[in-house]
Amino acid sequence: MTGRRLAENISKRFRWSTRDSVRLVELFFRILGKNLREGKRVELRGFGVFRPTLSTRKKASLRVSFRTSATLERRLEE
Repeated sequence: MTGRRLAENISKRFRWSTRDSVRLVELFFRILGKNLREGKRVELRGFGVFRPTLSTRKKASLRVSFRTSATLERRLEE
């Protein structure tokens, strides 16, 4: 699913304008990225945890690990 598709789903579900939904999704990802770049762990309860990790390759780069929550795993199994 793309960010645009996510925004469209939010727009339909909450009867928001597509423009407002796109702004919400963009803001969410900006905040998520900012926190990860600052080395912070981001937990979305019921969804999972994002953690920044450093690559051990020659060229140092920021990588992000994601672990699903038990709640999300149960929902996916239903």
